[in-house]
Amino acid sequence: MQKIEEDINTTPPKFPTGIALFFICVGLALATSCLFALLANHIGILFTGMHTSFAILMGTIISCVAAAVIEFIFKRKAKRFAWRSLVISVPLTSFIVVGFLSWYQTRDFLKILMNPVPVPNSVHVYQGRGFLFSTYVHFSAPPEVITAIIQSHQLFSPTNDSPEQIEQVQTDRMMQTSCDWWQPAMMSNPTFFMRHHESQAVQGWTEGWWINGATNEVYAFISG
Repeated sequence: MQKIEEDINTTPPKFPTGIALFFICVGLALATSCLFALLANHIGILFTGMHTSFAILMGTIISCVAAAVIEFIFKRKAKRFAWRSLVISVPLTSFIVVGFLSWYQTRDFLKILMNPVPVPNSVHVYQGRGFLFSTYVHFSAPPEVITAIIQSHQLFSPTNDSPEQIEQVQTDRMMQTSCDWWQPAMMSNPTFFMRHHESQAVQGWTEGWWINGATNEVYAFISG
């Protein structure tokens, strides 16, 4: 009787396999990817909206694939793929994937926004959001970079009663109801610049910039 109790106490719990292991891996990968994505949103390196959904999806898929590959390697080497291996490999892969996609997607949008001006390392993104065919970002940049973009994009400052200004005020009000951070009007003496770009598409696309020259703080959007 004593030997049976000792065997029970020393025998490790059976590690799940098959379908059970699949669902455990998916759940752990999804939870860790969501956690890292929310952290990236909070510190401003990952845009909310579709950017976040894509990062979570890829983090979950690649983490599960990585866990399956590691399990296969363990079996080939006649080693046991246990809880420790699963708990380490899945979160680590999720962190790498979400972190890389956060950096890459934000950097890629800044390249589009600032083209042809190169994106300097001194650009600091506070928040961003992708919404359907529009992207909004709040960031700061050196004054020479902002000036170069305004000149290269041929942006202009519309009058207060122009159709462009009225339309943008309506868009700004809509964003204020959906994003607590989107508050360009709260800046001290912001200057609004915009331009509607013609393209082969029916409506083209529009970009707008609210700029605070004193702090080099920028609210910008691309819509179209």
